Amino acid sequence: MAYRKPHLEVSEDYYATFASNRSRQPEHHLMRGVLAHAIRAAQNEGREKRALRARCEAIAWIADQDRSGLFSFENICETLAINAKWLRAKVLAGTPLQ
Repeated sequence: MAYRKPHLEVSEDYYATFASNRSRQPEHHLMRGVLAHAIRAAQNEGREKRALRARCEAIAWIADQDRSGLFSFENICETLAINAKWLRAKVLAGTPLQ
């Protein structure tokens, strides 16, 4: 997958804080963790109150196309070079990703 330059707001905020190669890697791990947690929560079919609330929050976060937050779904996908539209469609359709 070709590298794409991150959204301008992400680029300024992200690279100002994490300028060196050495310090970017942990931030990418964190972003992958946030994304993986949201996907697991969105696909969790548990019926208990806590699982349902987490599922609703994860689905709302994934469906949101707002880029104003550094850790928004759109910005995380862009930073990690993941097609946000494709991933959103798969997760919201309940399609297994593996």
